[in-house]
Amino acid sequence: METPAFYDYCDRRGLLVWQELLQSSSALDNCPPDDQQLLERLAAVTTAAVREKRAHPSLLLWCGGNELMWEGFRPIDERHANIAMLAGLIRELDPGRRFLPASASGPAFCADARDFGRGVHHDVHGPWLYAGSPGHYAFFNGDDALFRSETGTPGASRPGLLRALRGRCDAWPPTADNPYWTHRGSWWVPWEAVGESFGPWRRDEDELEQFARCSRFLQKESLRYSAEATRRRAPQASGFLVWMGNEPFPNNANTSILEYDGMPKPAYYALKKAFAPLHVSARYDRTDYRTGDAFRAEIHLHAEYAEALHPTAGAVVRAAAFDLGGALLAEREFAVFPLPSGSAALGAVAFAVPELAEPVFLLRLEAAALDGRALAETTYLYTATNGSRAWEPLRSLPEAGAVTIQPASRSDREVLISNQSSVAAVELWLEAEDEAGSPVRFADNGLTLLPGESRTVGWSGRNGRLSSLRAEGFNARAEYRGDHS
Repeated sequence: METPAFYDYCDRRGLLVWQELLQSSSALDNCPPDDQQLLERLAAVTTAAVREKRAHPSLLLWCGGNELMWEGFRPIDERHANIAMLAGLIRELDPGRRFLPASASGPAFCADARDFGRGVHHDVHGPWLYAGSPGHYAFFNGDDALFRSETGTPGASRPGLLRALRGRCDAWPPTADNPYWTHRGSWWVPWEAVGESFGPWRRDEDELEQFARCSRFLQKESLRYSAEATRRRAPQASGFLVWMGNEPFPNNANTSILEYDGMPKPAYYALKKAFAPLHVSARYDRTDYRTGDAFRAEIHLHAEYAEALHPTAGAVVRAAAFDLGGALLAEREFAVFPLPSGSAALGAVAFAVPELAEPVFLLRLEAAALDGRALAETTYLYTATNGSRAWEPLRSLPEAGAVTIQPASRSDREVLISNQSSVAAVELWLEAEDEAGSPVRFADNGLTLLPGESRTVGWSGRNGRLSSLRAEGFNARAEYRGDHS
C-alpha cells in the first residue's frame, strides 16, 4: 500500500491513484486464495487501508489485485469469495468509489485480433512486445479495447550503464546464453527481437552501442504508436497505462521507460508527447515500403483541454514528408478552428514512394497557433526497404558529419544542437553531465534534424554548468566540453 507521502504528493498535483489491494498472481498461481483464515486477515488489512486512504481526493478507485484469474486466463470477478468479500468492504467503507475485481477485468485478459468487434475487450493487459511491420500497426489500428491498463515494450539500458555494471562479465553479445543478460532481465533479452527488425548481428563483433540504440528505438516506436492509436479512439477507449515506469534494480533490458538511475529512455519522450494536452499524430499501416508503394498517413489533432488554451483558439497543422536529404515529397496543411475537444481526424497525406537516394524518409507533423506559436511537433521515420528487414536501413545511413552541440547563448539551462549536413541526423540522443559529474535530464530527446535545422533544448540538473555534452544518433555524433577558464 502506498505511503502517506505518496498520497499527499498526488493530492497536491492532481494525480489520480488506482489502488490495488495486496494480491497479485506473480506469474505463479493466478487464482486468489479463498480459505477462511486468510480472508479474515485480508479483510482486516483492507479495512485499515480503506479507512486510512479514503479521505484522499487523489484516490480514484480500489482494485482487488493484479492479474487475478480463473482457469483459462479469464479475469476473476465477484463470483469468487475473495473478491466478493473485498467488494462488499468497499461498498460499506467507501461507497463513493468504484471497485474493480482485478486488473485486467472483463471477459478477456488480453486483446485478441480475432475477437475485435465482439465487445469482449474491456480492461486488458498486453501486448508487451513490438509486433513488427505491418503486424504492430494492424493490431492497434483494429484494437477495440475500452481501457489498456498494462501495455509495454522492452528497451535496453544505455550502453554506458550496461558496461559500468557488468563487473567481470561481458556486455556483448546480448543473448540468452550470456549470464550477464540472463541475470539482469532474462524475460527481455533483446537479441531476437532486434534482429527481426534490424537484421542479423555478429556474436563475435561488439556493437553494443548500435544494438542498444536499435533496441531503444523499437521500444519508442512501439509504445508511441500503441498510445497514440488508443488516444485516437477516445472516448471509446478511455485510457492507456504503460508497464512500466521505473525499475527498482538495474536491468539490462526491461519494459521500463526510466532506467535504474532515473534517466529517461527514448520511449519516455515519445510518450510525453503522446500524452500531452495538445498533440498531433499519424495513423499508418506500416513503416517499410517498396519503391512505387502507396504511402498514406491519416493526420489527427488531439486537444484535450482546448478551452484552457483559449475558448476560440485554433491551429494550423502541417504534415510534410521529406527524404533523407531534406527534399519535400508531399505536403498538406489543415486549418483547425476552433480546436476540437478531444481527438479529430483532419485528413491524410498520401504519395507514391519514389526511388530514393537513401532508403529512409520521414513525416514531420507540426501544429501552430494562429499567431504562429509552435504548439506540438511529431516526427515519424519510415524505410524503403525493397526486401530487407523493416528497420535495417537505419544501421547504414550516410553520415551527418556537420552536427554541432553547445550550450545556448541565451540561457545556461539550454543547449543548441544544429545539423548543417546534407542529410538528416536521425534519432540524436543527448547526454550530459554537470560540473558535479551528475547526469542531467533534457526536456526533449531522440531528435531527428533535417539538413539546416537547429533545435534548442532545455535541461535540468543539480549544477548550473555543464562539464560535458554530447549527441549521438544512427548517423551522427557531436561533442562539447565545457570551458573551465
